[in-house]
Amino acid sequence: MRHVYFGIYVLMFLVFSCSNEPTSDPLDDFSKEISFNISPSRIIDLEKFDVFKPEIVYKLDSGYIVKNQTDNNMISRIYTSPQRVIHGINRGEAPNELVSPSSFIQKDNDIYIYDIAKRCIYRIDFLEEDSIFNLAEYKQLKVKERPFLINLVSKGLVASGIFNKAWIAFIDDSDKIVSTLSYPSFKQIGNFTDIEKASLFLSTLIAIKPNEEKIVCATQKCGVLSFCDIEEKKIKEYKQIKYYGPKVGTPRKEGNTTIAFDRDNKIGFCGVACDDNYVFVLYSGRTFNTYATLSHHCEHILIYDWSGKPIKHLILEKPLYTLSYDSKKKVLYGIGYNPEGIILEYNLPDL
Repeated sequence: MRHVYFGIYVLMFLVFSCSNEPTSDPLDDFSKEISFNISPSRIIDLEKFDVFKPEIVYKLDSGYIVKNQTDNNMISRIYTSPQRVIHGINRGEAPNELVSPSSFIQKDNDIYIYDIAKRCIYRIDFLEEDSIFNLAEYKQLKVKERPFLINLVSKGLVASGIFNKAWIAFIDDSDKIVSTLSYPSFKQIGNFTDIEKASLFLSTLIAIKPNEEKIVCATQKCGVLSFCDIEEKKIKEYKQIKYYGPKVGTPRKEGNTTIAFDRDNKIGFCGVACDDNYVFVLYSGRTFNTYATLSHHCEHILIYDWSGKPIKHLILEKPLYTLSYDSKKKVLYGIGYNPEGIILEYNLPDL
């Protein structure tokens, strides 16, 4: 929940930023006393399962399910005991194909995937003794605006996307936007149009508290965390932590919503997960200038409580590219590259 998201609508890397706005680093909120180095508790080499471009992973009872950055065999289900794998779902417009998949969602015991082009949410069903994938239509979206990253809740969905003067939207079961959250404000984007701001914040990640009473939003292209209540389908922000803004240039052509990022723009939060008590955020802080294509590989997991208070900083021995959380076993996990794709698990220290 990542995702094909970095490159879409974004032309990277100008050489100059227009911002003199003060900035801070999220790591400054975590003292040495609450910072700990941790090593993986499990490493799975995905090459052994013929998975070469993994993007997102979720744990299933029998192993894992992986979304790949490929046009063919976009989904891989990995069984660990005994070891085997099945692949399926290609890019295309035919039945059981996807045109432009974005969100890959685990809710309860089901896996869903959202196709932006088809404006449809599918549930992934496993057929013939779990050896074949099938896309079952879950919901066809009729909302006029353009959701990009979606998160399912019992009364609708919460999404980032291209909305009318809104950063985050609650879309109810009748496909109506019933509540929105405004964009974070920064001087350097003060003259941006709403569509340009939407392009900038398109890749915002969202985690939903298990009781669906709160959400946290985390930006990838700058350093913002937004903690919100959800009451009767209404989103209400109660705390925003604004660490630093984006280093960007204004779009050059009228009507062009492409955002150009400075090579020294710091990548923000590349993953977010939560449980009843805590929020877990995967933080990069890297720039393209220093790390190039490894700028989205993250060495830090920052743990907050739901009031936004910093609790613990985990320094990862092996960086993660995405973040998921197994609340039953208290395991943080995701995709890493070493140099090819691997699944990394980290047992969560006692909080």
